[in-house]
Amino acid sequence: MKYERTDGIDVGAQLRWEFSGIGNFLWRNTWTRVMSHYYQQGPGQPAYDLVRSFDNPNGTPDFPDKLTSTLTWALRNLSATVEADRYGEVVNSALTGFLAPTTLVNLSVQYKLRSTTFGVIVNNLFDTIKADNSFGWPFYPASYFSPYGRQGWLEFNYHFGA
Repeated sequence: MKYERTDGIDVGAQLRWEFSGIGNFLWRNTWTRVMSHYYQQGPGQPAYDLVRSFDNPNGTPDFPDKLTSTLTWALRNLSATVEADRYGEVVNSALTGFLAPTTLVNLSVQYKLRSTTFGVIVNNLFDTIKADNSFGWPFYPASYFSPYGRQGWLEFNYHFGA
């Protein structure tokens, strides 16, 4: 019989401000801390620490913590959101140590006109690439982060019906 146990803490908070003529603001914050995550395939099998151990059947440990902070501004038909995600330290590719925490910032802007919404979205606004030269190719922590850097796109939505 498989055994798995996870212990952690989740905390969240949000604040709202309304300013006449300037718009409405919403600031949300969530923080997750994984205290432990143990996994055992079956009786007599080793129990793995999926948070801090280099010996992991899944190949990579979990993120030990993540903080997300989002600030949204809205005024009439226009809104903008900036989101910062801070990921905790992760195991390097050589399985000999940990890489420092990384923060990625995303930005989106939307304009709504009746049943139509136009948007611009930019992920990884500051083109942050997490390098990991500890073991060799692919030189980035492939199981955790994308190697592509900044990505952007335009979005068009139309709502049919009432």
